Amino acid sequence: TIIGGLDVAISRMLFSIPLHCCTGLIIGIHMGYRKFLGTAFPCLLTLLIPVLVHGSYDFVLMVPPSAGLPQYASIVIVIGILIGAFTYCRCKWLRLEDVCLVDVRALLAAGLISSPLCLCCECDCCVPLYVHKDPMVPTTLGRARAPSTVDQQPSCTRRSSSLRSAPGSIARIARTVSSEIIPSLPPCQTEEVACPGCSADVRAHTSFPSFCPHCGASMTNVVPRAPIVV
Repeated sequence: TIIGGLDVAISRMLFSIPLHCCTGLIIGIHMGYRKFLGTAFPCLLTLLIPVLVHGSYDFVLMVPPSAGLPQYASIVIVIGILIGAFTYCRCKWLRLEDVCLVDVRALLAAGLISSPLCLCCECDCCVPLYVHKDPMVPTTLGRARAPSTVDQQPSCTRRSSSLRSAPGSIARIARTVSSEIIPSLPPCQTEEVACPGCSADVRAHTSFPSFCPHCGASMTNVVPRAPIVV
């Protein structure tokens, strides 16, 4: 932006920042479908849509002047791409509006979850195959029924054990690549219940206390299920 001048800085502020916010929203919403709705949204599609949005944005801005595309036309097309991307986000978000809210600060104060650490102090930023586990989860969810079969174990735990039991390095690499590209569907962390306050159909969390997103009523009638590794 220093080389391009003030006009480039202003254009990036108006267009580039909303673009990256939008692509991040698309990825987050698709992951929310898998975790909170139990919908098997393809992970490749989760990456493909932001790539198409960002690629279309870059393509329009990088068209050479010799192509004859006026500058105002580029701006109009870029604005159209942003409007289309945000419209897609809004339409997809509608199904997540009924997911109940969790007060993370209250959980921290009650000792139900661990306090956050600096990024550089966590092992998962240095070791690729490290499986992050909150040490407070087994204590917090001890009242939930314990998994009795291999299928009830968290997918990341099964993945780690399968990697250790692979006969050779090629098999381990193949399993790692396949599990990262096409991961298994995680256990759904919510279930549909009727809100005791407003009687609306909402999705309450099964692991931690949650509140209705419409009226703020506490979801105390939900029975916790097995522990979930986040």
